[in-house]
Amino acid sequence: MQHSETGGSEMPESVKTVIVYDAASGDIRHVHQVITMPGAVAPEQSVAERDAMLLAKEEGYESSGLSCLTVDAEKLNVQARYRVDVKRGVLVEIPEAKGK
Repeated sequence: MQHSETGGSEMPESVKTVIVYDAASGDIRHVHQVITMPGAVAPEQSVAERDAMLLAKEEGYESSGLSCLTVDAEKLNVQARYRVDVKRGVLVEIPEAKGK
């Protein structure tokens, strides 16, 4: 995921993405980005995951069957679809259906 500098604003120091997913199927339920600007302190991973789970719950998802995976936003293709491989605990791209 690319971020660009506009209007003299600073570039983020880091961008992490917390994926909230169904622990049984790997289907993604919520995506939460944590953007840390220069000079700011990045939240602990546990805090970012807690916030992501709270937002997923606000969207109507029951948190008992959900898990979190934190990934580097720069490695994501914004045009791709993803799911989590629950056995390996990694994000995998879903191939586009043929004919599209």
